[in-house]
Formats: sequence, structure tokens, C-alpha cells
Amino acid sequence: MRQINNLLLVLLVLLLSACAVTHQGAAGKSGMAVLQFRGDCEGVSFKIDEHAKIAIVGLCEETQFTVTPGRHVVRVYRDDAIIVEKILQFSADMTNEVSLP
Repeated sequence: MRQINNLLLVLLVLLLSACAVTHQGAAGKSGMAVLQFRGDCEGVSFKIDEHAKIAIVGLCEETQFTVTPGRHVVRVYRDDAIIVEKILQFSADMTNEVSLP
């Protein structure tokens, strides 16, 4: 059982370290872009490019995610249905907002 827990922990660390998106409670890190959502975040998750889905927990306006600069496809899901799909250009030290229906 302990070996399975260790394996799951290693896989979780690898998965999280491979993502280009990190959660920030305030402003983004220098040199990184920021993604912020506006609107109804109830039951919403998103993914950037082909990375794993990330659930939005809490108020949209208070939650920001840092993203590597460049062009990315942002898909937003509510209850596993795509509600927004956009191609966005992220620039260092800039914030991109996505409005949710």
C-alpha cells in the first residue's frame, strides 16, 4: 500500500510540474502572463493547450493563474461541456481576461 501511495505522489508531482499554468492569489510572477476569469465560475474548469483541466475554486475576480508567454488555446468547461474556446496571445507581465457566460 505504501508503494502505491509513493507512486501516486511521484506521478502527481510530475503532472503538476509539467503544467505551464500555476495558481496565483494576487499578481503574477515577473516575466509571466496572467489569466483571469470574469463572470459565473460555478462548476467551471479550464485547460490551456493540452494540459490537464484545472478547477476554478472561489471567486473568479480574486483568482489569477500565471501562464507562460506565447499563443495558447484556452478551453473553459462547465459540467464537462465547453462554454468558451479562445486562442489568446499572452505577453509577459500582462493580464488576459476571459468572460464567462
